[in-house]
Amino acid sequence: LVLATSSRRDTLAAAFLGLSLVAILVAVFYRHEIAEAAANKTLEEKWYVFRLFHSTLARMDQLAIGLVSAVVSKRFNLTGFATSTPWAETITWAAVAAAVAMLVWYPHRGVLGFSYIGLVFAAAVLIAQRPSARFEPKGWRRLLFKPLGSIGKLSFGLYLFHPLMRPA
Repeated sequence: LVLATSSRRDTLAAAFLGLSLVAILVAVFYRHEIAEAAANKTLEEKWYVFRLFHSTLARMDQLAIGLVSAVVSKRFNLTGFATSTPWAETITWAAVAAAVAMLVWYPHRGVLGFSYIGLVFAAAVLIAQRPSARFEPKGWRRLLFKPLGSIGKLSFGLYLFHPLMRPA
């Protein structure tokens, strides 16, 4: 896809947006199908949970929503909201808190549940990365950010390998 469309950046962005839309639709359809099978008792609960949490088809909408946010971030950063500075730090912390709250309290099952979580996280990332939100942490926040940065560097690798580390 990149090789076929990379001669023009807008064509590449449109291709990624189209691919993302298809991925979102496929994931929602797949989750609907396995939820129906579980409701009809043609799919055991353990296999429903396994497919819901470990199947790429069931979770690729969140990756696609992340791709959409990456594609639109440049345009978003040119908007008045992204460049204005009043309340930037407060809005950023509120967006991050909303994303964490969504992860902790929102039910992670259902056909659209994962999509909602992906949308909230994408919005939080867009808000947190905008130019007006970039602030230098001072005082106690500097102490908080240092370990968070270290954890962030390790988190993706831990995410990739955690299924392999389950006890037998």
